Amino acid sequence: MAAALSRWSRALADSPGALIVLVTDDEDSAREEPPDVDVPVLVVSLESYGCSLRFNKAVTEGGGACLAATQDLPNRVAETITRLTSGGS
Repeated sequence: MAAALSRWSRALADSPGALIVLVTDDEDSAREEPPDVDVPVLVVSLESYGCSLRFNKAVTEGGGACLAATQDLPNRVAETITRLTSGGS
């Protein structure tokens, strides 16, 4: 997963408004080293603890966000994608 995120990040780096959405059960997030990413990443964790994992924290540092299963995911995902791709307005 880390290698794929890194590749997609490099591929999208020059695309205005680019966003990577990672939907994860956190099995990989719990054991992989986080990659450097050049575009915002929205992590949608299917676990209540997912946003506390080092991997998910690291890939969302550059202007991304993390949503956990304990939140109202359907509404929050749509709102967060809109916010992250519209420059925060």
